[in-house]
Amino acid sequence: MSHVLLEKTDHLSDTIYKYQKGKHVMATPSNLVLRSDLDFDAGKREVILDTWDRQVAEGQVAVRTNADVTDIAGQAGAFTLTLQDGSTVEAEAVVLAIGTQGNPNLLRLPGGDLPHVQYQLDDPTEYVDEHITVIGSGDAGIENALGLAADEAQGNVVTILNRRADFARAKGANVKLLEEGEADGRISVRRETSPLEVRAGEIVLETRDGQETIRCDRIIARTGSQPPRAFVEGCGVEFASEDRTAFPKLTPSFETTQPGIHVIGALAGYPLIKHCMNQGYDVIEFLDGNTDLKPADEPILAEKFAALPGGRSVDDWLEAFRSQVVILQELSPLQMRELMLDSRVHAYDRGDVIFTRNEPGSSMFAIAEGSVLVEVDPEDSSITVPIETGSIFGEVGLISGRKRGSTIRAAEPTVVVEFSRLAALKLLATAPSANRAVNRISIERQVLQIFGAGLTPADIAELVEAAEVVSVPAGEVVVEEGAEDKDIYIVRVGSMVVEKDLGGKPVFLSYLPAGSYFGEMAVIDGSKRSASVRAAIKSEVIRFPGEMFNALLDAKPDIRTRALKDMAARREINDFVESRKASFGGAVDMYSQTAQFLVENGLGEATDVLLIDEKLCVGCDNCETACADSHDGLSRLDREAGRTYAHLHVPTSCRHCEHPHCMADCPPNAIKRGPDGEVVIDETCIGCGNCQRNCPYGVIRMDAKPPPKPGLLSWLLFGAGPGPGEASYAWRTRKAAEVGETAKLAIKCDMCSAARRRGRLMATVSSSDDATGYAEIEQRRSANHESFLAHRAYYWARVAAFLGLFVVLTYVLIDVDPRHNGGSWYGYTLGTLGAGLIVWLAWLGIRKRRPTPGSWSLKAWTSAHVYLGLSLVIIGTLHTGFQLGWNVHTLAWVLMMLVIISGAYGIAVYASLPQALSENRREMTREQMIESLAAIDKQLEAAAQPLSRDDADRVIAALEQDVFSSGIAARFRGSSRRDATRAALQHISTGRAYDDDTHDLAQRKVRSLLGKRAAQIDQIRRQMQTKALLQIWLYVHVPLTIALLAALTAHVVSVFYYW
Repeated sequence: MSHVLLEKTDHLSDTIYKYQKGKHVMATPSNLVLRSDLDFDAGKREVILDTWDRQVAEGQVAVRTNADVTDIAGQAGAFTLTLQDGSTVEAEAVVLAIGTQGNPNLLRLPGGDLPHVQYQLDDPTEYVDEHITVIGSGDAGIENALGLAADEAQGNVVTILNRRADFARAKGANVKLLEEGEADGRISVRRETSPLEVRAGEIVLETRDGQETIRCDRIIARTGSQPPRAFVEGCGVEFASEDRTAFPKLTPSFETTQPGIHVIGALAGYPLIKHCMNQGYDVIEFLDGNTDLKPADEPILAEKFAALPGGRSVDDWLEAFRSQVVILQELSPLQMRELMLDSRVHAYDRGDVIFTRNEPGSSMFAIAEGSVLVEVDPEDSSITVPIETGSIFGEVGLISGRKRGSTIRAAEPTVVVEFSRLAALKLLATAPSANRAVNRISIERQVLQIFGAGLTPADIAELVEAAEVVSVPAGEVVVEEGAEDKDIYIVRVGSMVVEKDLGGKPVFLSYLPAGSYFGEMAVIDGSKRSASVRAAIKSEVIRFPGEMFNALLDAKPDIRTRALKDMAARREINDFVESRKASFGGAVDMYSQTAQFLVENGLGEATDVLLIDEKLCVGCDNCETACADSHDGLSRLDREAGRTYAHLHVPTSCRHCEHPHCMADCPPNAIKRGPDGEVVIDETCIGCGNCQRNCPYGVIRMDAKPPPKPGLLSWLLFGAGPGPGEASYAWRTRKAAEVGETAKLAIKCDMCSAARRRGRLMATVSSSDDATGYAEIEQRRSANHESFLAHRAYYWARVAAFLGLFVVLTYVLIDVDPRHNGGSWYGYTLGTLGAGLIVWLAWLGIRKRRPTPGSWSLKAWTSAHVYLGLSLVIIGTLHTGFQLGWNVHTLAWVLMMLVIISGAYGIAVYASLPQALSENRREMTREQMIESLAAIDKQLEAAAQPLSRDDADRVIAALEQDVFSSGIAARFRGSSRRDATRAALQHISTGRAYDDDTHDLAQRKVRSLLGKRAAQIDQIRRQMQTKALLQIWLYVHVPLTIALLAALTAHVVSVFYYW
């Protein structure tokens, strides 16, 4: 075939030629057969270009370089191509494979035209010791970032920005390499971050939590590119829409609306190299008369569509999907084929259930034929709402992975396309028309859901059309108190805080999660804004024009009545605040600060939160020990980590967010909703670490499953293993070296979701009796926060008192001679009762590692353990008949009394010391105390330099003394007799003053720092002392219990032996 290949530059394949040097080029999709006569396998850029140069020469392809085409005129069979040098080329057909790389999307932000902004990276090795920011997280951006950070010797600090939480546009292999670079510390990946302004030497970023400025010497902007629309349209080719990102209209043979002109590759809608090569091959075959040739992916799609009714061809089904489904109507044939490779199709008969209410799901469905019914009332399946052909459903799963909100069944024979979460996100990221369509449908449904009854889609069509989705940075005010604007808003993503100005201070009024609306007061009654609304986190709101909303209310009076009713409650709060603002004071500040703390720690978007009352927590770490024993020896709960406000502490436990950030970018989709809505990580986790990086609350960590520990008895009797709870890092590392390392996986504290789920099921309240249900809820709530000593109104105290009194009375009233002893029938009865109680009470150590609700909850066990244990004083003593001596029987009684006494000590210290422990902490963890001491030491070392040799030696001696090595006695005293810090402070305080101002100033500074160091050491030692007093009883109580069990066994055996 007569042909000529026109190249704009002096080389072939300018797109790959412009790849950065050494780039690894991928040959995806791997399941697609390559038809081209040129070879193409994954490999280095240079190898691929050399191979093509050689094969083009060997194949005698007519190539004309430096041939920049400026115009194409004519028609099929008679085209004239005009080149930039004025020459022309005559052709019967034209194939445009010009891509989009020559038309990059420029940064549209202040400073975007500064000289250190570039849109191409040729050689990453040219840049040394620079802070480089890569904008754009597609394949090009990721590869550029990896190249710039590949050689540590270059000294580059590389940051890549991704405005989403996931990497929908990039290949999985590239994403994996990026995550490895992030884990190694070579690249800083900033998710949900966009550039706001470029300045000389820095860049201003909009993050999830507000604005941030970082150093930036160079910007590599890989923000995509657009088709050269003016040139292509000048050739007579029509585009699919007016959108600047739209692609040309194409037939299945890639022919445009201008007969004789074909388009392939990135300009056709998908930039994968293998696709482009196959398309080029197919077009030439079509032009050569092979009109029966089918695309390379035809067999894959034919198999996928085989189960659909009607026996249609692949092309027929693709056109049916594209023409019928609203979100697909502007996609090109190539985009359709690529999308369907990653999707599934289903055919349903009338009445078939597509998915059920509360079923986990993260996919989206589109109706290609037929219709479906949504069961809106879980109690009555006959109450339904239809969704017609062309629409979508299940889109909520894309955002949060929430369980399905309704059961959906086919209303008639129906064909649907199911888009996996990743396929749908990729579609929305690469096809603006699809994104707009999904936005419109979701906005319509949110309006119907909020203002619901009596409205139809037709009623709100104009309102939805006028709606605008607005991205709001964290902290930005959406509605300002006193303003006169009249728009109404719905929170689409994120959350809002409502505040009212009081004496120049913002007072927290309420929290608005996603799905709430605000701004209706000013719209309905025409008043000024009565409060300010700002974004608690980076959010999206839907803005509706106030006049159009009012028009809707005029047309639907019932909606206005309902809105006025909702508005009345908010008015009451505002009026109350206004009427009492003169008497408000510190209480308002505390309330607002507390509310702000809770919002910042995710309690607003949470569905479950673990809070620790610092006034009650004794720091025993039993919670962490039990957690470790329940989860393969690795505690998922870090009690001390997290933030504290007043006496409330939020540890590292999962919030089970309404819209989980961790779920946004999980390659194997290992993070799912559990049956009860909790967010769980299943066994398919691959350890990529995305969830850890995405979680804004530091809940998830990456850790390997530790080697198995020896059993509890092995530890108790032979000292084998690390004992109960989580093993030390050193032990785990040593054992891992012996048995082999295991991969790190994502773990988090779920607050034992299975146990919580059982608890909620057991506590279910019937909706038929609201008053009784409310009373039961309040009773349970009260019970959950009572002391174990007062459990169930001192139930076990009463049981123990009755038992003790009964034993004493029977001992006194049953008159025998001699008096009862262990050898009498009554003595045997008391002995059996006492032995049974001892064994049962000792079981608490195992029971407390298996938390369950109900009458035999851990609190009930502990309460019984204490009171029944005290009753043993009476039962055991009367069992002896007061006949004590030097024998194993007396030993058992003595050990029992010692166990009871040590237990009583434990109860006493647990009742008195927690408050002291919490007050001494002053909201600091032990690690923070040590960090504070280290910071003081660093300042002290620098400040002591000008001092005399004697004074400096005293300071050095203080710094070198280990505050943690004073011995057990000093730990219980809370002080050390040889405190080098206080000795140095006393020496410098009583020593002579220096003659000159410089040294005198240094002496005063050192004296001040030594005082701070002494105070910090005192705080640490008081913490150690209090914890030692809390813990010491266990080191007595537990071994004595084991000894008691051994002595009891010997006692029983000897009794039966000498029966």
